[in-house]
Amino acid sequence: MAQAVKWHLAIDLPNLEYDLDLSATFNFLIIFFGSFVALRLPAFLRALVSLLDVHIDGVAEEVTERDQRKREDRKRELDSLPDISQHLRPPESKPIGS
Repeated sequence: MAQAVKWHLAIDLPNLEYDLDLSATFNFLIIFFGSFVALRLPAFLRALVSLLDVHIDGVAEEVTERDQRKREDRKRELDSLPDISQHLRPPESKPIGS
């Protein structure tokens, strides 16, 4: 990979006729860190899914609490209305349909 992108680091050592080429070291580092990331990816994804599960549970609890509050508010509202169950309508002077 280092050779493909033309990464080249050559160190000339004095009094030696050896050219030290470190492109293989770059390849090793790229492969090492890439493998490290790839091997740690499942743990990262499990952690991400776990966080999403916690968030979903929190949202579900909040929705349940909100629904319960709405039911209680509606019940209080209905209880505050006057009782009209005993209310009688006046008799009609003319029957319906005649």
